[in-house]
Amino acid sequence: MNDASSFRAVKKCEAIIPALVLGSAYTTLAAARGLGQCGVRVICPSDSLGYLANSRYISKRPRGLKALAEFSSLRDYLEAADLPGAVLIPCSDHWVREVAALPQSLSDRFCSSSPSKEIVAILLNKAKLATFLKQKGIAAPLTLVLESESDIDQWPGELFENSFLKPCDSQRFNACFRRKAFRVRSREDAVGLYRQTAAKGIDMVLQEYVPGPGSEHYFIEGFIDAGGKLRGLLARRRLRMYPVDFGDSTYSRTVPLTLFGDLGERLYTVLSPLRYRGIFSAEFKHDLRDGQFKLLEINTRVWWQFGIAMDSGMNFVAMAYRDALGQPVDPVDSYRVGVGWVAIGSDKKACWALHRRGELSLGSWLWSWLTSTKELLRWDDPYPYLGQLRYRITSILRQIFNKSHRA
Repeated sequence: MNDASSFRAVKKCEAIIPALVLGSAYTTLAAARGLGQCGVRVICPSDSLGYLANSRYISKRPRGLKALAEFSSLRDYLEAADLPGAVLIPCSDHWVREVAALPQSLSDRFCSSSPSKEIVAILLNKAKLATFLKQKGIAAPLTLVLESESDIDQWPGELFENSFLKPCDSQRFNACFRRKAFRVRSREDAVGLYRQTAAKGIDMVLQEYVPGPGSEHYFIEGFIDAGGKLRGLLARRRLRMYPVDFGDSTYSRTVPLTLFGDLGERLYTVLSPLRYRGIFSAEFKHDLRDGQFKLLEINTRVWWQFGIAMDSGMNFVAMAYRDALGQPVDPVDSYRVGVGWVAIGSDKKACWALHRRGELSLGSWLWSWLTSTKELLRWDDPYPYLGQLRYRITSILRQIFNKSHRA
């Protein structure tokens, strides 16, 4: 099962069961490509995909299946769905929670390879995760769970200049403030920002910012089947992000697991007692002060840069599909090291910023793009990229027309 061809040998009864990929934008497209390349029929019930829906791997929604946006919850949607069954693939924290909350009567018909709602409640809540990691003795940044504004007084004064306020619910926070977290510079700064989040009803933690560039971020990603067995493990390094000092990955490459010593096995021993099942992606930052890899968060789903896993020989989403149907998942013991992934749109901004600071040459910039998987452009599935290109050209022409018309 080291490449997509092995997945095409699925049983006939398995092949007719579609995958419902829950989400929008690039993560959904990445999951659809991972499944579609293995011959799985992919249905995306969201109406917000835009030009991404042009992918050859995304099937048209059947006539009897309404848009997901017409329903208040996934449960209501599935109860009304005119489908005999499907495998659910959640592509955001919100949909992970929705899938985990489904009653047994629906999860038997719409199966998934995902963690339970009890595990989701721990791993997707930054406050509970911080407490959990401390109990397990896992190296992590110093974190203070904030239950009220007065708790901020417990934070050592010398740390305020190198700290940030981090949301317990990242997706909800991002929807309100369009960012991942708030950097703080003083106690007064922390109090003011905390009040903003409290007004929105969003719980926060105050966390130490581990110093060092974005290239010190590493990810260990894998899959655990229904029997609790680890079936694949992959490591990658973030080489650029935007904003360059505090943002999302724009350029990554796979690295050897041996770089981390026994960290991959230790991560598994943390997840295993929880009876974790499904895809996971754990983010670490290498702390140059003490040499430790500090665990920042654990995602419980397909991630944005999933194309790098597929090109490396680790198709975790195909593993999840088979596992959800009760099919055996063979272990994959190795992957290609040095495989790159780049999001050209946002990485262009990161490259310009680094180039102006004298930290990136034009040659290195060009090499990184030429030798990496692209966020949208894949030769086996060019239509999403062509759709984006058409959209951008149309937008530019419209702006030119509007300016000339006003003149």
